[in-house]
Amino acid sequence: MLALESKAHELAGGPFNLGSPKQLQEILFDKLELPVIRKTPKGQPSTAEDVLVELAHDYDLPRVILDYRSKLLQDVLRGGRLPLGRLANDR
Repeated sequence: MLALESKAHELAGGPFNLGSPKQLQEILFDKLELPVIRKTPKGQPSTAEDVLVELAHDYDLPRVILDYRSKLLQDVLRGGRLPLGRLANDR
């Protein structure tokens, strides 16, 4: 998990909370200027899985985010715990 998180931070050019859709939006669409595939009902660029899958064909960071989410889900399903305290403190 830490290796994926470090890789994501490296690709983004700095640290951010991988669990924050808002921060992910800012990195992907504002800072890195990746194309907006779809918007949310509130008009914000979507960071949904299907959007990241499409972006991952051409860009590394969305692939790393998908790998991170998959690893996180695997850990939870194996009885691990979500890093809630850490996520809450990363804002």
